[in-house]
Amino acid sequence: MKLMRLNRSLMWLVAAFVAVTAGAQNVDVYPKTVLLDNARDPNRIVVTRTREDGVTLDLTEQAKVTITPETLAVWDASFKLMPKADGEGTVRVEAGGATVEVPITVRNVANDPAMSFRNDIEPALMRAGCNTGACHGAASGKNGFKLSLFGFDPSMDSTNLTRETLGRRLNAASPDESLMLLKPSGGVEHEGGTRIHKDDFLYTMLRRWIADGAQSDGGDLPTLTGLEVLPASGVLEGEGAKQRLIVVAKYSDGTDR
Repeated sequence: MKLMRLNRSLMWLVAAFVAVTAGAQNVDVYPKTVLLDNARDPNRIVVTRTREDGVTLDLTEQAKVTITPETLAVWDASFKLMPKADGEGTVRVEAGGATVEVPITVRNVANDPAMSFRNDIEPALMRAGCNTGACHGAASGKNGFKLSLFGFDPSMDSTNLTRETLGRRLNAASPDESLMLLKPSGGVEHEGGTRIHKDDFLYTMLRRWIADGAQSDGGDLPTLTGLEVLPASGVLEGEGAKQRLIVVAKYSDGTDR
């Protein structure tokens, strides 16, 4: 009798182990390889688990991320890998009972390229929602300031920001006092509410561009050649279910953002 009970207990343990292992095998990390190509080239990571019924679960917030060697990069609170030093290594991700490792390469950390209005600032304005139809992208703008809808005309947007009431909107000597930063960050009254925060990567990008003199782009900029969305598919279950996405913009010089 005791032997039968022992055998049943072992069967339950084996079944439980198989179930956990099966679930763990369905954990994926995106992207499959990480390349950080200069001092301000972050890379997000998304961790998902796919259940047997095909439903995908976002495990990014629960994941434990370890970088080896730890001198290469840092995993920050916004789920981004930020470059620290040139080299190669691995990113170890533990989530959902699984451990997944992806290779990481960090290079050109000493290179801090100048900000491009078209390729850096325009996407930042888009991410913050500044150039939507409900905000400054409206046909007549908003409160005396207009941006092109979804950034379709970077040249016009750059002109409106840098030459229209320049002394009020941008302050290169004291970037944090620029209305371009004060309004969306909640420093002064803004009908559109708070769109960015001072510790955001978006704020850092906009501030850097202003501090560098809000320069216009030259004529040799790489052009956008394609977009990649990761993960490429997913199945959400129930009201309020969410799935993080990584959107990678690819450019004609072989770089991406």
